[in-house]
Amino acid sequence: MAEDPTIQAIDRIFDLVDRGVDAATRVFDREQQLVDKRGRREVIEVKATPKKAASKTTATAIACKPHFYIVEATGPKGETIFVVTDGRNARTECSTREFANKILQALEKAS
Repeated sequence: MAEDPTIQAIDRIFDLVDRGVDAATRVFDREQQLVDKRGRREVIEVKATPKKAASKTTATAIACKPHFYIVEATGPKGETIFVVTDGRNARTECSTREFANKILQALEKAS
């Protein structure tokens, strides 16, 4: 039995509406699933506690004088460079040994 073209057109309209509803449901369900996966957020009430008074002890700090030295190294172009460093973060590169010695002396006087 052949269906009427009007009925087929109405079926296509309802199929289109159903697909739109399914797509919207997937989007909203995805958000709900993410909330379910993460779990509900809990509100934790926190009360600030007053800080205790510091004790009357005295502390002694020891300051270490940085020790600088010169390291001979090879630069990126293969040339010899002289690096004045403290072995940690402080460092400077010099092209001559004499200039490195002047930098070393100035750093030792300053510290």
